[in-house]
Amino acid sequence: MEYVGELKALANQMAAREQAKLSQIEKRLTELEEEKASLEARRDLASTAHERALNFQPVLGADYQCPSCWIVGKGAASLRPIDGKPGKDLFRCGRCDEEFSFIAR
Repeated sequence: MEYVGELKALANQMAAREQAKLSQIEKRLTELEEEKASLEARRDLASTAHERALNFQPVLGADYQCPSCWIVGKGAASLRPIDGKPGKDLFRCGRCDEEFSFIAR
């Protein structure tokens, strides 16, 4: 029974060490929850991409439409012609800035 006090003190020290880790663990759990939510959103987007592709309208009014914005769920966005290379027509999306190059017609 002579070691009871020392064992209690060691137990308290160990408990204090573990409790000191609590805020770091909570922060990491929050990060993981955010990452999980992001992955679930990407999964949902990927699972409906084919359906959005079926509904894609390349031309609305007089404008070509950005397939990237349509597929990733940003909706309709017009493509604008920009300076291309000889023999190529180049377009840029006004929303996502993606560029599309086509053989000039």
